[in-house]
Amino acid sequence: MNSDQGNVNLTRAPVPLAIRCALLGLIAALPLDAQEMKSDEPFQPVIVGTGPTEDACGAIGSVSGLNSEGSNVLSVRVGPDTSYRRVDLVPTAQLLFICGQKGQWYAVVYAKDAKECGVSTPIDPPVPYSGACKSGWVYSDFVKLIAG
Repeated sequence: MNSDQGNVNLTRAPVPLAIRCALLGLIAALPLDAQEMKSDEPFQPVIVGTGPTEDACGAIGSVSGLNSEGSNVLSVRVGPDTSYRRVDLVPTAQLLFICGQKGQWYAVVYAKDAKECGVSTPIDPPVPYSGACKSGWVYSDFVKLIAG
């Protein structure tokens, strides 16, 4: 009987580049602070559109008043409260399209570059934002109104 029969070859095959890139993409998509994530947390979409005659997001603001001694960034969350998961950080002077408000929180759409977000024209009826830019909720104390 051949001594190689029944043995399993444990030599590891190289992982294809496409699979390695996909895994890295999944890791990058994890929340910025996994400790803040809650599995039963509801998502509060940013609603854009106020009718046939007004811009989809009625105001523009700029991130302002952050602690320059601290991280100097504003958390963007999936809902209007600190109990909601943080999904992004925006720096001082970041422009934000303000699409709604719930208490002290603004529903915003924004781009980190000069990208057009598609909220400067009417959208009717109102719908959850699904454009090319990012969206979420920010605390209004750190947003200076510019227009609207």
